[in-house]
Amino acid sequence: MKNLFTKWMLIVAAATAFACSTDEQDTFIEKESVPVSITATAAYEAEADTRATLTPNEAENLFTAAWEVGDALAVRTEVLTDGTTFEGKESQAKLTYDGSSFTGTFKTQEGAVAWNYYAYYPYTESNSAIPFGDRVQNGNNYNSDYDLMFGSTLGIESVTPGQTADGGNIAIDMQHSMALVYFHLTNTAEWAANEKIVKAVLTSNKWFSGEYAKFSTSDYEWSIESDYRSTEIGMTFEEGTNPTADDVKLYFHIFPYAEPKLTLTLYTASHKMVIANTTPKAYNAGVLYKISKDCTEKWVENQLGQLAAPVINAEAGVTYNSVTFTWDAVTNAEGYAYSINGGAEQTTASTSVTISDLTPETAYTYALTVRALGDGALYSDSESATQNFSFTTPAAPADGEVTEKTLTLDPAVMDASELGIPTGKSALQAATGTTHKWTYGDIGFESFMCLTTSGNAAGDKVPVFYFYKASTAGQTMLKNTTSLGEIISITITLIDNGTKKGSVFTMNETANGTTQAVASNKASTKAQEHIYTFTEGNNGMFEFFGAQEDDGKITSIVINYKN
Repeated sequence: MKNLFTKWMLIVAAATAFACSTDEQDTFIEKESVPVSITATAAYEAEADTRATLTPNEAENLFTAAWEVGDALAVRTEVLTDGTTFEGKESQAKLTYDGSSFTGTFKTQEGAVAWNYYAYYPYTESNSAIPFGDRVQNGNNYNSDYDLMFGSTLGIESVTPGQTADGGNIAIDMQHSMALVYFHLTNTAEWAANEKIVKAVLTSNKWFSGEYAKFSTSDYEWSIESDYRSTEIGMTFEEGTNPTADDVKLYFHIFPYAEPKLTLTLYTASHKMVIANTTPKAYNAGVLYKISKDCTEKWVENQLGQLAAPVINAEAGVTYNSVTFTWDAVTNAEGYAYSINGGAEQTTASTSVTISDLTPETAYTYALTVRALGDGALYSDSESATQNFSFTTPAAPADGEVTEKTLTLDPAVMDASELGIPTGKSALQAATGTTHKWTYGDIGFESFMCLTTSGNAAGDKVPVFYFYKASTAGQTMLKNTTSLGEIISITITLIDNGTKKGSVFTMNETANGTTQAVASNKASTKAQEHIYTFTEGNNGMFEFFGAQEDDGKITSIVINYKN
């Protein structure tokens, strides 16, 4: 990480190795590696903490920290050739700290006479966003993931980027773009040392955060698009690190150009506390604002709301060697606890569980018990729901070989009204918070998206599954509620004028009892077709989520599976 609220210098050393670009139309020449050293101003302490052990000097309102292995910056360049205007060439380097310096790759251009340098932290791909909403903290330790920074050095005369004309180093002065609000709160009540903080919520009368922050490579500043701005930041803790209520330290990076009235609420399992500043004040970039006080008298008993019990689907997904049980998602649930036939309770973030290694043509009876898990701050766990299942597995495929099948979801041949799927933005917005269940090809699905039409590159209206960005009506999604046995791959085809990077969507699978993301074959490249290859042995269930910042217009979804 970096020395908080002091200035750091990026020293870009000269490089000697060059390799020609493989693109003949590209006038850039790409270097193999550019070493970068990090030093600081006089305020730097040689034995500073790393990011993981950062602590504030409360007497001086000063933090000290050092860059940590794996920290990554983005450095962009603009070039001046024989003209008078610097031109951006979309040349962005990722520089990663290895313990002594940052290393990465730069590009140069024939005819260059001077360069501008722009650096920002943390690294993202060009014009990509980073999560900036709810936070996770490790106990009372500082989390630097939200300490957004920017720096620049302009008009460096040199033929080669990364060095001055006489071969010297380039210095970039990094500035903190956020204000940091630091709470150190104590409680001397007898119960306080025995109750852990389960959640903290910082709210404001004006926006000061947002779901996603983006570094604009045209304006060269961090910002949050209006659709994603927020007046609330939730703080939870890494598992097993929750601090107790007698001594709590919280760190919130917020955007500086607001003058908010801040309110902080802390929750334990049975108590809560609220403190607020009633007078608005400016919070400036690069400044630490400390609130350190005893709050014993502020704590009161906390009455939690109870979550609704899950509704277990009576139809199980049965194959010759497995069965998958599913249940409806519960609003505000943090996860689910389930047991089979009264056995040991297990937890999952998914809304399904699969039992494998069953015997073909055999009768089985199971009792599934599920309860929704609350956050312990606003909601307590639900009552348990139980569903009994009796079924007989079908015969195994001939010769012991599994049959591969294909199911195509094609909006051109599907009837939205028959399936009960919304047909436009207004219908989807009217149903915000409600998913739609439907069956296609004897397979059950649950979704929150539209089946409508959109103009393609030729100007023709074509049927699409329309996954609006989250700010339109909430998180769009599609998942199956009937197990497909084992999914081999899912191919998503977008409308021809709506190509996207695969990384903007989320595809989840459940394999070996763990729900995990499946990467697109075009995760970092804009493409019309994205193929998601699933892990062998998965439970035949998928969850697909629309993009947070972009509308997704899908012309077909092809599922290859075997059972």
